[in-house]
Amino acid sequence: MEKRIDLNKLVENPINNFTKPILANLFNVYKEFVNQELINPSREQFDEMIALEQKITNIDQHLAQERKAHKVGARTTANVFIIIFSVLIIGLFFMSFLVKNNRILKKYREIESNYLNEQNSMIDQKNNHLLSIFANHSENDIKAAIWKRFNVNEIKNYKYQEIETAINLFNKDVKGIASISKYDIRNSVFYDLVLVYQYIQNIRTSASETRYNSKGESYVVTSVHDEPTPFIEYAGFNVIPTNYLPGLNFEETDALTSRQIAKMKKRGEYVLENEEFCKSYWFRYNKEIEFINYFSTSTQQRFLDYKSYITENKLKESKISKLLGSLILSNNYLTNDTYIPFHILSLTNNNPRITFNQIADYMYNQIYSSLVTTILNISKVYLQKNLAIENYETNANSFIATYKDQEKVDTTKSIHFIILNRIYERMFFDINHKNMDKLSWFELNKIYPINSNVDLYVIQNKSYYFEEQVDYSGQVPVPYKRYYPISEEKYVLHLKNLIDPEDIVGNTGAIFSKKQLVYTSMADLKKSNWIIPKIYEGLEKLNNIREIQQFLTLGNVYAVIDDTGVYLFFNSRTNYSETRKSDLENYNVFIQIATYLYNFIESEINNRF
Repeated sequence: MEKRIDLNKLVENPINNFTKPILANLFNVYKEFVNQELINPSREQFDEMIALEQKITNIDQHLAQERKAHKVGARTTANVFIIIFSVLIIGLFFMSFLVKNNRILKKYREIESNYLNEQNSMIDQKNNHLLSIFANHSENDIKAAIWKRFNVNEIKNYKYQEIETAINLFNKDVKGIASISKYDIRNSVFYDLVLVYQYIQNIRTSASETRYNSKGESYVVTSVHDEPTPFIEYAGFNVIPTNYLPGLNFEETDALTSRQIAKMKKRGEYVLENEEFCKSYWFRYNKEIEFINYFSTSTQQRFLDYKSYITENKLKESKISKLLGSLILSNNYLTNDTYIPFHILSLTNNNPRITFNQIADYMYNQIYSSLVTTILNISKVYLQKNLAIENYETNANSFIATYKDQEKVDTTKSIHFIILNRIYERMFFDINHKNMDKLSWFELNKIYPINSNVDLYVIQNKSYYFEEQVDYSGQVPVPYKRYYPISEEKYVLHLKNLIDPEDIVGNTGAIFSKKQLVYTSMADLKKSNWIIPKIYEGLEKLNNIREIQQFLTLGNVYAVIDDTGVYLFFNSRTNYSETRKSDLENYNVFIQIATYLYNFIESEINNRF
């Protein structure tokens, strides 16, 4: 694959050698992705979909011609006037025209109805093709494919210690990691990170009543209630771990004014020698010597060049912070709502006639802002030359620099993070409570190795539900919502060592029939659909086992296939804190499910290969 970015030149000028060439080629690279990874693997389906789009348009044109030929507009208008004038007797002379018009209009409506029924069927088929073509991809998958074409590779060896400082710096009540992507860039790494966090805010409600005094004069009495209310939100960041100057912490603040600089000098406080830099950037920091080393004279000038580029191109700049071993920059465009079929379902509901090209453009617009922000954030970090040549190692005790990309890509996979990514991304789980109006989050509670090939993950799905209450403490009763924590237990079975991705399926699509039971998620697997119905068949057979059937009826079951195995997501719809069997009873059921399904799929694979 062509390397469009020479990462060894990153140290020379990250703006000219990284930012500019990527932004100049971004849309073309996206179109290349669409052709190579969406259209080509589904060529037959794509061609049929395009043909359907054309047929839908042809029907519109044909109906317009029929409408014109039958003079529908003129006849409808004439009928209105005939009916109006018939009240005045005059219209009675034109009743024969009314009868004739109605006969012709009825014929047209029959033609129109037949064509529209045919067209609606085509629209449904077209939208099913759209779902199938996009089904293997999330927005994160698309971004990873784009980065790869620029010689930046996604890796899945997520390490909590590399992002822990970013979580601490955020200084919020962080509930979890809603999305995480990690990339190898030269001999270092960077993260796209989305945190889910909670904050409490008083919500004031009020109620008023009109009352009367002894003189019959009216007055209004108002009471208020302040209720501490939880809110759940997401925050996005780019994180670049480093071993450079590990004791230095700094946080970008507002730039200094000339007056502030003069006062600082008068007080004997240190100010960097380039006053123009200080008027564009300033920082809180903990160690002066390390701060001076980081922001050398040449680094200050590179920051000023970066500021000029940002300003000239009307781009948005993120503030940079360094805490111990991480550089952190905000990226508010990052999101966990990335699974494309959910977007397509929403888009086709709002506009059933939406086309492939319109959805492709929509997806590009969805990822564009977060990608551009990440590109600019990386460039800002690598304005410091030592960071641009770092050979980063997680547990290294010292800073290591290399002047050439070693082109080693870590292939280790962190299954725990992968599972949480999929849960947030695809929203397999939800809480079964009618009074839910807050976002939820997920916590990995326990991991049970059922055997060497199967692990059971117990996930807590947490949020808040509300109850309508009334505050009677004031002169007027005040209604308000009070929120209470809620938690439901969900389960994920991971069947490992089962499938060689080179042997199975690629662009299999998602099965949206049969209770939306089975999904696939890996785009680069070879095209074949054989495993999907086999998994469904296995689950159907499980439903015939009484003990398991009783458990499976608690909620939906979803399956995901990728290069790490088969995952089953059990969206249990019972609040186990209220009604549940013992852990042992439930987990014994999962042992039966896992053992049966593993042996069933393994047998099918052996029979096939």
